[in-house]
Amino acid sequence: MKKILLSIILFPFAATGFSQIVHFAVKGGINLSTQQTGNALFDVNNSTIVGFNIGGVAAIDFDKFTLQPGLFFTTKGERVNIPDPFTTATYNAYYTLDYIELPVDILYKRKLGPKTTVHFGLGPYLATGIYARVTYPGTSNRITFDNNTANLQPGYQNPDYGLNFLAGIQLNKKIAFDAGYDLGLANLYFSNTTTLRNRTVSVSMGYSFR
Repeated sequence: MKKILLSIILFPFAATGFSQIVHFAVKGGINLSTQQTGNALFDVNNSTIVGFNIGGVAAIDFDKFTLQPGLFFTTKGERVNIPDPFTTATYNAYYTLDYIELPVDILYKRKLGPKTTVHFGLGPYLATGIYARVTYPGTSNRITFDNNTANLQPGYQNPDYGLNFLAGIQLNKKIAFDAGYDLGLANLYFSNTTTLRNRTVSVSMGYSFR
């Protein structure tokens, strides 16, 4: 797996040579996140939660490709509809997970005009959880990120990792609009049977310093 990721990262260098141009950009946007549960002991009625992302990227431009590592603060999680055991009513619990995320994307770009390009691509991401909480009506409780499987307190395994898919358009070589999808591959549960993985759709806007 490591050899495959290394080959993907080095492909633009081999294909286009080393006449690269490096520039930096700031980005921010909206996240729509949920979590995919597998082999749970009971049905989970979950849906999306709204969050945000903010950070920056270093874009290394080649002829037709861009190598784009980044660093972001991003929120993920889910909304779970929970039945009240004492009544017929239900209430929503909002699970919010804050991460510092490092994506490394390889983007293919194509010109649509003198100052307009489209781009799309993918790459791996690694995210370290820094804070998590669950919010019920009238109260909020912290949830830990902990790799100690002997800890009986509710928590999430750390770190998260997966694949990031990205597509967008850049105008005047300055302003970019992107749509992305994070496919979490790490199991956040302390379990070998039940799984919990992050799924996030994002829409963002960026500004390049050239």
